[in-house]
Amino acid sequence: SSRPPRASAAESARRASTLLAQGEPRGGPMAAAANEQLEVARRALASGRQAEALREASEAREKFRQAADARGAADAFSTIIAARSAKGELQEVLAAVAEELRSCRSSDDKVGEAVLLRSAAGAHLAAGQPADALRVALEARAAASELPGGEVGLQTQAMQAVANAHMANGQVREALDVAREAIELSRRAQDKQGLAEALHLSAVIRLSTGASTELVVYDDSNAGSTGGPEADAARAALKDAYEALSLFGELRQHEKEASVLNDIAEARISLGYVTEGVSAAKQALSIFRELGQRRGRQVAFDTIVHAYTASFQAPRALEVAKEELSLARSGGEQALELAVLRAMTDIYGLMGRAQDALSTAAEAAAVSKELKSEEAVELLAVAELQRTAGRPANAQEAAEQAIAAARRTGDRASEDQAKRFLSDLHVERGNAQAAPNRAEALEALAELSAAVEGRQADAFKAALARLEALSGFTEEDVQEVLLPALERDRQSATSFLRLVGFDASGGPQSIAKELFRGELYLGFRATGLSYGPRFRLCRPNRITRPGAQTYEACAVLQVWDEQEDWIDKLCFHPGIIDSMQHTGTALTM
Repeated sequence: SSRPPRASAAESARRASTLLAQGEPRGGPMAAAANEQLEVARRALASGRQAEALREASEAREKFRQAADARGAADAFSTIIAARSAKGELQEVLAAVAEELRSCRSSDDKVGEAVLLRSAAGAHLAAGQPADALRVALEARAAASELPGGEVGLQTQAMQAVANAHMANGQVREALDVAREAIELSRRAQDKQGLAEALHLSAVIRLSTGASTELVVYDDSNAGSTGGPEADAARAALKDAYEALSLFGELRQHEKEASVLNDIAEARISLGYVTEGVSAAKQALSIFRELGQRRGRQVAFDTIVHAYTASFQAPRALEVAKEELSLARSGGEQALELAVLRAMTDIYGLMGRAQDALSTAAEAAAVSKELKSEEAVELLAVAELQRTAGRPANAQEAAEQAIAAARRTGDRASEDQAKRFLSDLHVERGNAQAAPNRAEALEALAELSAAVEGRQADAFKAALARLEALSGFTEEDVQEVLLPALERDRQSATSFLRLVGFDASGGPQSIAKELFRGELYLGFRATGLSYGPRFRLCRPNRITRPGAQTYEACAVLQVWDEQEDWIDKLCFHPGIIDSMQHTGTALTM
């Protein structure tokens, strides 16, 4: 399945981080030294060194205060909260921003208030609170618009905050409208910095929304071009991106040049120009390497790998990954090393090199243990690869290690996933009694039986969903629970089961047995196809008639209730399209 357009949580985090740390140099002797130190803090933040960024920004803030530069102090505080947000201190950040805002308002510091409101919007974005982000961003824009004309830069930054918040709320049209307003305001004021930022934001909005029909081209230069709305969006993004690239070059802002180059790469790739796209992404990667900017480096690397794998050039993706892995190790950058190892595991899987995928996943698990970062996730990946390779004992050992690692770090989500995997494994090996989720599964089966007895459709579906999340039960367990209810009142029970999507019209033994989706998608993984949860939508079923030696089969395709905004705008759900093809495999099970 293809990778969705860049947006969602990752893009929101990127927008939030950029928004939080934004600012512009100020004048004055002491302020000049503070500005230099603030730039050091921003570079440290971009490279993932949050502690250093926090220290440098705090010192810069103190210097700004000594220079009586309220705007500089506010900018430094924005970088401080960006660093703290990156460390996961989101609630503390929101509290600190609220306190600082009260201080600005009590001292009638209008500039500081506008800067802090803009930063507060970014903090709410980082905390996953898009509605609050939009509310505060609109306050920032209103506050900035009341400032003297010399603060055009702050006004455009506030407008960008509003556009980012609109994007996080799925309001594409509104986001692009505000971005275009920022572009026009910057052009009139001849503000190159603000213009470059606004153009870049416009390009990102267009790229992030992909084929959204709301995304229109504002000029007619691309009207009538082939490729549909997505291609039009990519072409419009390219136009804005190239202008932004030129401006950032004039301003000698190399990090932002690299960021725009990566956006250009994504636009080129989406238009089918893989070679040109990869070339731009490699330029971005080279600049990020020189700057020591780990986050940007990883984004550019991901773009290159995605371009090669999507165009069936996995060996080239592997070459790039090996080079990046060597550089990451020689530079002692373990976080980057972990990201590259994860990519290499997927690449080896695509190439059908199961043993290499397994050994690489094991390396990733070792690195994650040293970093104390998502060790359970990596161990679970090892377990899945061991099972695919036909080594159930090794898979069981890795899954047990994943559970232990998740418990050590308090990672409840990973613990639940590992327990489900291990329960699946025990059921596959005919030892359901040993499944860690066995007791809970039996409770859920009892709930299922009670729902049938009480003809409670919602409770029945909830019990099934719980069983799906737990595993640790067999089809025989399900039949044993349902048969007594069917035998007591065949007609009523049959009608109820039909209502909830099961077919029992042939009598009490004619039960629609929903197969484990894990069995279907395990088969896909064994042949090199790995589907994420939102693309595992096929629910295969068997219907066995009384006395029959054969069975009838069907499959239900069901999407998640919660979807990302970009999916809602598509004519056809990509997971449904994939899962329609999965039904053919399900019929042979």
